[in-house]
Amino acid sequence: MIPQMVANRAEADEAKLRLGIDLHQQGRLGDAEKLYRDILQRNPKRSDALYLLGIIALATRKYQRAADLIGRSIQQNPHFPPAYCNRALALAQMKRHAEALANYDKAVALNPDFAEAHYNRGMLLRDLGRHTEAIASFDKAIAIRPNDAEAHNNRGNALNDIKHHAEALASLDRAIALKPDFAAAHCNRGNALTGLKRPAEALASYDRALALRPDFAEAYCNRGDALHELKRPDAALASFDWALALKPDFAEAHFGRSLTLLAMGRYEEGFREHEWRHRRSNPESIRSFARPLWLGEKDIGGKTLLIQPELFLGDMINFCRYAKLAEAKGAKVILAVQEPLRRLLTSLGPAITIIGESDQPGPFDYHCPLMSLPVAFGTTLETVPASVPYLHAETERLESWKRKLGEHGFKIGICWRGSAASVQMDRTFPLARFFDVSRLPHVRLISLQTGAGVEELAQMPGGMCVEDFAVESEDGLRPFVDTAAIMENLDLIITADTAIAHLAGALGRPAWVVLKEVPDWRWGLEGDVTPWYPTVRLFRQKTRDDWDGVFADIHAALTGMIKC
Repeated sequence: MIPQMVANRAEADEAKLRLGIDLHQQGRLGDAEKLYRDILQRNPKRSDALYLLGIIALATRKYQRAADLIGRSIQQNPHFPPAYCNRALALAQMKRHAEALANYDKAVALNPDFAEAHYNRGMLLRDLGRHTEAIASFDKAIAIRPNDAEAHNNRGNALNDIKHHAEALASLDRAIALKPDFAAAHCNRGNALTGLKRPAEALASYDRALALRPDFAEAYCNRGDALHELKRPDAALASFDWALALKPDFAEAHFGRSLTLLAMGRYEEGFREHEWRHRRSNPESIRSFARPLWLGEKDIGGKTLLIQPELFLGDMINFCRYAKLAEAKGAKVILAVQEPLRRLLTSLGPAITIIGESDQPGPFDYHCPLMSLPVAFGTTLETVPASVPYLHAETERLESWKRKLGEHGFKIGICWRGSAASVQMDRTFPLARFFDVSRLPHVRLISLQTGAGVEELAQMPGGMCVEDFAVESEDGLRPFVDTAAIMENLDLIITADTAIAHLAGALGRPAWVVLKEVPDWRWGLEGDVTPWYPTVRLFRQKTRDDWDGVFADIHAALTGMIKC
């Protein structure tokens, strides 16, 4: 009698489980959960009911409960790979990344052909910034399921992350071949083409994504970036606006919009939008402080203001001028700067305290990130603080370099390459571009290049001469105080868009800056002058990648100058 009752209960539980699974598959999660609970009341160790109840918790975003329930099911049945995979999903949502990876590893150890576990493991690794490992996991998933469009798409994303854009494009093309209406893959394909510097083709991919999914805010945002690169600023703004209509707090769209507004000279609106940079998915790192942020709303007379650095050396040289404006408002200013600029920026004035970017600043009342200073001072195109020079060479170094350089010839300081980031942004060109300039009568080319790029001095074309007065510091770079002193002894500086361009402008030296067709926002989109530096003249590409045309213009202008 008792065995029969047990058998009947077991049959009833099996029937309930089957019904629960059926309801679960229909999306009737509450009804399915009730049945699973009934089963567990009679048999709390039943692994399948624990697992399925955990799956419902996962679907309803109760991640801790899901991890606990699925973990209990694993204790009863440790040889079921999907339990480890789904527990990993719950753990990942709780940012328990090491545990999640361990569960994925266990799932694929039990079943090496478990494509979904390989795929999900790749997704987690990509989120953690471990892109190469993520690609390896996607490769394993694809080897098992070659026609998985999602896996090809996310493999392409991971490749885009590490700037392997050509390989990414191949993966994304495969995803689209498998699933032609895959809007996300079309958008990501546009990202690969953007990385390959093919904005017109990228625009076509974004347009295709939007035709498939008209509410795709990310595609509108990326489309705005492509239109900006195609020098279509009004269309770019419209695209960013569509993105923001769909997703008002979309930081990337606000940021992209800010760069276009700034490039158009719409500074007041552009700088306000630029404040969204701190809310982007990968914002530039700045130190956080308990003291309040200052954006111009309070009187800082008699207060201490800490200005902290952002971005690159050129940005610090460009915007350190605002420290003098804060001083003029009666503030005691502490300016934290990158170490290579520390000594040079003491020339801003004795009342401004210069510290290293990682130094403890001491007591202060307010702080302001460097790139927020234009907002704090209400900068418009007409009110750019353009008084130069605001940086100065040291007198002793100035005289020393005057003797070293001599006074003969028309001395032109040249710089052709900046940081790795500037190379990536196509702001630099080969030293050999200066060949025709070097052949002009009475011209002496003086290298201002330091660090990467100096190796080109040993590879110059025959008949080209560039004088190199190498002075290196402990970091292998010429100190900026020496570069400033050299510049003060030159007749002209011709440079790529690097920190050297900003230093020349800040010193008030005559300088020609060589720009790509769509340059950094502060140089604007048209014209040969910039509001930031009155002594700087701009030479622009007329078409994308055409350095020949730019240097022909430089050669002609220089020929006319020397004849005069």
